[in-house]
Amino acid sequence: MNILELITRTFAFDLGKMRIEPTYWQAFLIIFLVFLLLLTMARVRYLYVNWSLGRSAIAMLFWGFLLAIIFEGFLIISGRTILTEILGWDNPPKPISTIIDIGRGRLEKLVCEQ
Repeated sequence: MNILELITRTFAFDLGKMRIEPTYWQAFLIIFLVFLLLLTMARVRYLYVNWSLGRSAIAMLFWGFLLAIIFEGFLIISGRTILTEILGWDNPPKPISTIIDIGRGRLEKLVCEQ
């Protein structure tokens, strides 16, 4: 079996009446992003508890930026972005939906090449 066929196969995941059918690469990416999210939240909590205006402020900016990238990764997998979620667009304008599709295509290309 080809590696590309293996990672593009889907599997069914039932949650009551809701049925989710992600591909293997999407499931792996979601698990990896949840792992990064937990690590980042633990680090942010540690920095918040031991916060000072000096060196920790720069570290908090870094971890906040990393946290935003992780959230954006979750949204790109589902076909949305932070902008479309904040504005509540069900059908974003054509230029924005094109950018979302290009980003998702690049993410798929990046994951499928590895």
